[in-house]
Amino acid sequence: MKILIIDDEPDLASLLANVIEKNFKISTVTAESKSQAIKILTEDSDIAGVISDFQLPDGTGGDLLKFIQSSQLNIPILICSGTVIETIPEFKKNPAAGYLLKPFTKKEVLAKIENVFGSIFRQLPF
Repeated sequence: MKILIIDDEPDLASLLANVIEKNFKISTVTAESKSQAIKILTEDSDIAGVISDFQLPDGTGGDLLKFIQSSQLNIPILICSGTVIETIPEFKKNPAAGYLLKPFTKKEVLAKIENVFGSIFRQLPF
């Protein structure tokens, strides 16, 4: 199982990947755009969850959420944004599994990841 991390800031994606791999012992894969993410989601059946920035170079995390839901992938998605979620129209109709307001601390991201992806982590053989 893997977590897909989408962010157009490679340093932030790398930081999230390191936090997940170190604290939860699960593999990650990263993408810098919505189109890269959709390609990975359609080609890699090991993706068990998604963490995405809201603003992407070629779309939004809301677009990605719609793709995941319409493709019936049945995987949780955590959206990260500097914008308060209540002001984002896409999430009023199609709520994401979780939301994380930027900037965030390591403690906040760990708690949110555990909350959103906890069922995935409990399936792993440790």
